[in-house]
Amino acid sequence: MADQRFQKYGHAGQTYDRVGPTPISGPGNARQCSGLDAFDLRTMFQGYFDRSFASTETGVARVRKLLGHTPRSYEGFAAESAVSVYGSDRAGSRYKLSQMKSALTLLLLIVSSFATSAFADASKDEKDILAVLATWKQAALQADAATLGRIFHPDLTYSHNNAKIENKAQAIAGAIAPETKTRAIEYHDVNTHVYGTTAVMTGKFDITTAAGNVNHMHVLIVWLKGGPEGWQMVARHSVKLP
Repeated sequence: MADQRFQKYGHAGQTYDRVGPTPISGPGNARQCSGLDAFDLRTMFQGYFDRSFASTETGVARVRKLLGHTPRSYEGFAAESAVSVYGSDRAGSRYKLSQMKSALTLLLLIVSSFATSAFADASKDEKDILAVLATWKQAALQADAATLGRIFHPDLTYSHNNAKIENKAQAIAGAIAPETKTRAIEYHDVNTHVYGTTAVMTGKFDITTAAGNVNHMHVLIVWLKGGPEGWQMVARHSVKLP
């Protein structure tokens, strides 16, 4: 019956972000779940996995077209979208336990699907960041200022193990100067954790200086994904290992 209603009202294959002027909370979700059906649950978790309920202009426009007016709240969208799909006879009513069990079953399938997709995206991001790290290594060894300029974020904070802190321009200048450039770079035990458009990397680095000294360090790098340059190094901190 739900599929027929989706077809009738033009919602088949569509998802709508829950958008509104106020943040949605866990307790708020709990209060709503006793009266939600599969359509509402899919709506809720689609936005959660995509953007953590952050409203976008595109999302607001789609909901405005669906409801016929600008959404007033998350709760209002849940109730009004149910009316749009199921008809006014079910608006505001409490659904039966059996229907909720079916909805929760569908929810588990949706969560599993989105989780798999999220893990796949994270894995791709990790590979992309490792590729940028390898490019940084080659650029540092070759004193390639242009490539370092693309990899380093404009707001870069670059901290050395001697407590010296540099900005982007200073870090590039130090990397290409004959007396401070790096002769060799090796790294291992690298771990990367991606949090949306931010990633935190840790690892052990062996850096050979221009003077031939080898520094064994634990390095923490923060990456930021934004503009056309993709993943960029926005912070780097190193500590010399004993």
